[in-house]
Amino acid sequence: MADRRALFWLALGATFGCARAAEPVGAPPSLPGPAASSARAPVQVAPDHRPALALTLSPKLMPAPVVAVTLELRGPPDELRRLSLARAPGSGVSAIAARDLEGPIGVELSAEGDGLVLALARAPSPPLSLSYERAASAFSSGPLGVFLDPNRLAAAGDALFALPAAWADRQVPTQLGIEAQKLHPDARGASGFGVGERRTLTLSGAALRRMSFLAGPMGHAVLDGPEGHDEVAWLGYTSFDPRSVAAEVASFRSAAREYLGEKRSAPFTLLLVSDGRPAGSFEAMRQSASVLLHVGVNQSYGGPLRVALAHQLLREWMGPALWIGPPGAESLWFVEGVTRFLARELCFRFGLLTPGEYLAEADEIERLVVTSPHALLGNAELAKRAAEPDVAALLVARGARHATSADSLIRGKSKGKRSLDGVLRELYRKPQPLPESAWVDALERELGAGGGELFREEIGAGRMRGLPNDALGPCFVAGPRRFESFALGFERDAGGSVTRVATGGAAERAGVRVGDRVVSLLHQPGSPSVPVRLQIERAGSKRELEYRPVGPVFAGRGFSRLPRVPDERCARK
Repeated sequence: MADRRALFWLALGATFGCARAAEPVGAPPSLPGPAASSARAPVQVAPDHRPALALTLSPKLMPAPVVAVTLELRGPPDELRRLSLARAPGSGVSAIAARDLEGPIGVELSAEGDGLVLALARAPSPPLSLSYERAASAFSSGPLGVFLDPNRLAAAGDALFALPAAWADRQVPTQLGIEAQKLHPDARGASGFGVGERRTLTLSGAALRRMSFLAGPMGHAVLDGPEGHDEVAWLGYTSFDPRSVAAEVASFRSAAREYLGEKRSAPFTLLLVSDGRPAGSFEAMRQSASVLLHVGVNQSYGGPLRVALAHQLLREWMGPALWIGPPGAESLWFVEGVTRFLARELCFRFGLLTPGEYLAEADEIERLVVTSPHALLGNAELAKRAAEPDVAALLVARGARHATSADSLIRGKSKGKRSLDGVLRELYRKPQPLPESAWVDALERELGAGGGELFREEIGAGRMRGLPNDALGPCFVAGPRRFESFALGFERDAGGSVTRVATGGAAERAGVRVGDRVVSLLHQPGSPSVPVRLQIERAGSKRELEYRPVGPVFAGRGFSRLPRVPDERCARK
């Protein structure tokens, strides 16, 4: 409305403020003077090729569910001639049309690597208008692509928007529109930049693609104050009150910012989507200026979910503002692993975890380290295999476990006067990014030469040392523990057909057979405690199966709660 009022007053000024003065009554009409002896050459105005983008999303349910995408792009013609977007399961691209100042332009759609390319038949004369429809699939627990049902839409930016490659890191003025009311009169729109169907902002193409977009009848909360600006939008029903989560998220971000010594933080949005996944099978993903949280309808808001969410909240600073090591997977131990450790410690310190929840998170890290089939590989070799199942989880767990070791040793040597907190704050204040040697130097300042040996042994070689009995503080003591490993129990091909079933495994006992076609799969990768819910098709009929994905059991060391120490003494500063 404010924009419309501004345009109204501008138009009014053009009508009255710039009118010519009235000529005196009876004055003779002006006559053209003699022709100039030499005509002035017309001024050549260079085309405005500054990048700009306007985009609109419009969900359509009939005759088939699609999201109609309309873009208007301005920029250098050579950059606009070739546009790309990501593939998404079950989300083809159709009804493609393009035109510019000269008229319609032919568009060729092709697959290239993991994405799709829209190639124009000629360089456009901007602005370029491009429209297409992206097929939508039903909501599922799979990676977010384009999900649409009669009441709601959830879609990933990289699956929606065809953009020039040159815009990946370029800041582009962008107008965003979500026609949410096409779904329901009470529907609203939301994205990583907050709640609302209309947004005007400046961001890079990469940031736009790392964002999710929601529409439907949704709840929302806005918390705005000197401490920061936080918004939460939730789509679907949950067993907890998202409003209380909104307040907790805002408080945690403020406390984390103060912990790191930052004076302010950027605006933030939490997007929460519920679906039919089982309790315990949740997913939190850091995105542009936001976190996307997928939960099951019956998911409780307890320790595991709090730590996972806090982990992604801390990624606002850990990584972008504090980076240790080279680019890529070799730094996962720090960017994700040490961040996981910090999420656990701060949640416990801020009173968001019970001692039991804190203990369970520490034991889960130990379980991932002990039970991994890649446990004997060093960091460099693991990084080369980071795309393989369970490898990234081990890299993260090793980083969290290494941070626990370092923190415990620093506290012990300083008799509680120092901790890993001081190390992280000091590194945070240094120019970024930092090499691994900066971490080693920091540990050696605290622990002597043993600090470097600790890093080379635990991260470099992957040989984790045993933790001291009091590594988690005065409430817990270390002792022998047996850990269950995760084993899905079967493999399938790209078409969903089961190609191998582990003999004697949980999947075989549940009834999975080679040749079955997997219709749907709900599980929490890496977690043997969350049941697998599986629908298979065999000989034309469908069957529902459920089992715990438990593999071999491994011996290790875990922690137990000391019964006589009161809870208020457990959290350390």
